Amino acid sequence: MLRSVLRHIAGGAGLLVAVSITGFILLRLAPGGPLAQFALAPGMTQERLQTIAHQMGLDRPLWRQYLHWFNAILHGDWGRSYRDQQPVTHVIAAHLGATAELVALVIAISFPIGAMLGLWGALTTARVVDRIISVATMVCFSAPTFWIGLVLIYVFSIRFGLLPAGGMAAPGASSVMDHIRHLVLPVSVLVTVTVPVWCRYMRAFAEDVLRHDYVRTGMAMGLPAWRVYGRHVLGNAMLPMISVLGTHVPALLGGTLVTETVFIWPGIGRLFLDSLQYRDYPVVMGILMSSAICVIVAGLIAELCYRSIDSRLAA
Repeated sequence: MLRSVLRHIAGGAGLLVAVSITGFILLRLAPGGPLAQFALAPGMTQERLQTIAHQMGLDRPLWRQYLHWFNAILHGDWGRSYRDQQPVTHVIAAHLGATAELVALVIAISFPIGAMLGLWGALTTARVVDRIISVATMVCFSAPTFWIGLVLIYVFSIRFGLLPAGGMAAPGASSVMDHIRHLVLPVSVLVTVTVPVWCRYMRAFAEDVLRHDYVRTGMAMGLPAWRVYGRHVLGNAMLPMISVLGTHVPALLGGTLVTETVFIWPGIGRLFLDSLQYRDYPVVMGILMSSAICVIVAGLIAELCYRSIDSRLAA
């Protein structure tokens, strides 16, 4: 297991370097550049712009800019936001909780629902039920995230006025129930697009397990169906689902980016788009690096859980 962990850490380090180089170069070569926002300030002169560029190190060759920035990252200095001069770590930390709350709720709700639907689809002999599950998952999986969000806003906020259309809390309100009401729609959108993923994977894994001899042997020996399906089929099909859960983190983070924008949710995804629009490159790079770290850590945790459960099953 130690060798696997070290291999995962080495691969994660390579991923971080690749993400940092790609993101840094693309941002620096983007139209406008980091000085575009400063150039719009009233009374800004060319001499003042050159002074700012020198202070920010933008007059150096690109490779020297990258090495200086990456060395600072390794020493814990993620830079300061161009917008408000706050440390990048503080800016990201202020928005991280909102995204973490969404992701945790979505996984807690969508994973068991999707796994049970996938298992049901693999075990059912009713063609109608199988067709309903297949069509529903295909529709939800294919529908754009922003479109689902707009439909829910129209139905539950504009048409019937049952739920708030966006934000994290109503002005002046601080109750738990108000926060829950604001959570319902963004969580529902992400659950809608995530459940089909778990369902399709679980169904494929369960159908593969059903082909194994020990399942047919258990049924032939007269073991109760709930025991065969619950212990052998579900237990063995859930094992690869743990790996899928770890590898699906990037897609889930991408979904939160769109959802947070639609529902004006003050999380990392909305901060990323706002920072891109403002050309706040230190914050953008900080979000890219922190997202890559989250993906690596999630994959490592999934790998450790997988190997731990696998060794117990083997024993």
